[in-house]
Amino acid sequence: MTRTRRMAATLAILSLALATTSCFQVGKLVGNLMTATTGDLQGAAVQVMFIRNVDPNASETASIKYIGDENWHGGSSSVAVLLWKREGMGFYKLDGTVTVDGKDAQYWGNGSYGAWVDKPEARDYKVAIRPTQSAPLSFTVKPPPEIKLKAVNGKAEGAVVDLSKELTLDLELGPGVAGRPMRVALIKTVMFGIRDFQDTAIVGAAEHLVLPASVWRHQLNGAIAYDSGPSFLMVEAMDSAPATVEGVGAAQVMALTRSYAKVTVTGATETITGVVAEGDNSTGRGPMHYRLAAGSALTAPPLEWPGKVAVSSVVVRGTLLRRESTTSTSETLTTRTTTTTTKTWQFPQLPDGHWDALLAGLHDGMIKVLAARYGMTLLPVERAVASAHYAKLEPVEEENTEVKISKTFRGSRPLIPTSLSGILGQANTTFVGDRAEQGHRKNDQNHPAGARRRY
Repeated sequence: MTRTRRMAATLAILSLALATTSCFQVGKLVGNLMTATTGDLQGAAVQVMFIRNVDPNASETASIKYIGDENWHGGSSSVAVLLWKREGMGFYKLDGTVTVDGKDAQYWGNGSYGAWVDKPEARDYKVAIRPTQSAPLSFTVKPPPEIKLKAVNGKAEGAVVDLSKELTLDLELGPGVAGRPMRVALIKTVMFGIRDFQDTAIVGAAEHLVLPASVWRHQLNGAIAYDSGPSFLMVEAMDSAPATVEGVGAAQVMALTRSYAKVTVTGATETITGVVAEGDNSTGRGPMHYRLAAGSALTAPPLEWPGKVAVSSVVVRGTLLRRESTTSTSETLTTRTTTTTTKTWQFPQLPDGHWDALLAGLHDGMIKVLAARYGMTLLPVERAVASAHYAKLEPVEEENTEVKISKTFRGSRPLIPTSLSGILGQANTTFVGDRAEQGHRKNDQNHPAGARRRY
């Protein structure tokens, strides 16, 4: 999920959270502010999914509270349709109809529609979306195979999950599930008393999994502790594919299959959101400050995984001229003296060709290291820059004066925007990386018990 798409998801959770407290009307207002009504889906991103085995009612998660316990079919399955804004943050409520197998789907709020399937059949379920102002859309989605969480830490019932120890899972997997991306999640109370499943690990599905104790340090939203005491653990295997559908900005079909276990959560652990190495290194040319950062193991895959990559940006920014003035005053019986001292630090203004050569050297050196150490194939920067999606990144304002230098390598642009307009402008989705497991599709079954080595 892109940084800005996560922001939209966070706001959606906020609206759910408010809606399940005494601030129910405020929560509805937040959701409504993020939702626009449209009869034209050409600017929408449409997600169609089959969810086998939805959250049990006793888990009291956000979805259950929002839709209502009396309307929730815990342990059942559902066909769901989500209408995102393709550009910007928010959702769409359709001016038109959404049907599943010819029957109207329920509108569940925040751009989502759904139909319950109490006994899934091994067949295609047909979803029809008929906007009033754009072409009708049709999708088919098939129920995924069942999975069953047979034991947690060796126990079929009454398992204890200790957040300071490793976690072992024994599963029964339906045909074709082995190797698919699988989420392992526990419940957290996110905000305002709302509970939701939060990712603990993303692994390649296998019948026996051993997750080292370090997974608890790399959890999602590490600043919030998992709920202690009686709780639920969930495993979810996913299969997804983009769909080519005329008349819509982006489309995706997903099949999710889940299983749950009642557990008791004990213990605690320190959590990290990433790793930062920072310091100063003195060279013959003077001091140099460095800062290197990497995400937590849950969200940042090992560097040896990617096959082909493109460098997003190589940028140099600096202040070349700085002046500091201090003033002091001294007095005698007959005179008063004021002294102003100005210190000037100035780096010479160099021609553009110097900075272009520096950036090229940094780029070429970096790709040599990535290729030699991690076996990556680096795509030319020009190929990335020519992408239509790349054009939406916030550009670097180049400047070369006696006061400031700001130069970019061959028109490259940073992935992370630095202004509010840039953040909002980059809020978009094609569903490629909106879920962590979609960004980490590589199976890691060659490592102990099928667990991913990145922990």
